[in-house]
Amino acid sequence: VNLAEFIAPGLIMMTMLQNSFANAASSIGQSKFQGNIVDILMAPLSDYELAIGYISGSVTRGLICGSVTFFCIFFFVPLSIHSYFALFFFTLMGCFMMGTMGVIVGIWADKWDQQQGITNFIVLPLTFLSGTFYSISRLPEFWQNFALINPFFYNIDGFRYAFIGQSDSNLFLGGIVLVILNICLFFLCYLMFTKGYKLKS
Repeated sequence: VNLAEFIAPGLIMMTMLQNSFANAASSIGQSKFQGNIVDILMAPLSDYELAIGYISGSVTRGLICGSVTFFCIFFFVPLSIHSYFALFFFTLMGCFMMGTMGVIVGIWADKWDQQQGITNFIVLPLTFLSGTFYSISRLPEFWQNFALINPFFYNIDGFRYAFIGQSDSNLFLGGIVLVILNICLFFLCYLMFTKGYKLKS
């Protein structure tokens, strides 16, 4: 596979993941730090609707940023879509995963430094260790095993398969992992809104 065609899908997915996370984390964080989170909590919305609202906003931002990145890259790298199902599934799973993580971090963080710490020391390293710029088959055995427990890897690998038709992992297994992880993360978001963790105290 041509190197540019291999890297381009990873860059698009990485853009979507980082922007989906940033949208929810910054939206909730800014509301908390400015004190207007009270206006949102007083609205006639259920905890389920609040969680869905923030996550949907994150998914939307991820899709918009991913689309813009795709069209810019397309001028330099002629990408063709191999699997529309994989494209849709892994795009949605990735943006949803990072949206829920962004909600969790936004609620948990008490100041901007904590949010930036999560971004710089967890989100960025996991995205760069996910096979965005390389095939994990080239890594030592330890780092290959690490990649297989990194959910970012399954997102990028599945998204890349949608374009080049080749993957480094079992896509079905990766899809199952992402679905289970997203269900757990969404349930945690819902619980945080229900309990009012660091929101109503």
